[in-house]
Amino acid sequence: MVAADHPLARQGCVELAELSAEPLVLLDLPHSRDYFRSLVAATGTAPDVRYRTRSYETVRSLVARGLGYSVLNQRPATGQTYGGGEIAELELRDGSPPLEVQIASVKGMTQTARARAVMELLREIAPRPTRA
Repeated sequence: MVAADHPLARQGCVELAELSAEPLVLLDLPHSRDYFRSLVAATGTAPDVRYRTRSYETVRSLVARGLGYSVLNQRPATGQTYGGGEIAELELRDGSPPLEVQIASVKGMTQTARARAVMELLREIAPRPTRA
């Protein structure tokens, strides 16, 4: 994502390398930070992490103020931030590796109908990749 008035905001999709020279606003959470940094590193550049925060909404607000770009692993419901700024979502066309999602349950525990429904839905929309 970039600020709504960023020069690339209207493109719809970009290669991450197009943003790699700009400051990165990093969502600094376990596992996520390494994943986001690895995406930038895969472009052959080192990310210029200018701001770090554990708050999803703070990331969006800093980006909206034009302080850098960010990569997040979920789409916000709106382009407007809590601070009143606007961000633009951009799809990455780099062919970046997706995040792995795993399902776990406690052996011997009876699952609720809701938990079973969620697990079944996840199995439908994200089938396991076949191994060669």
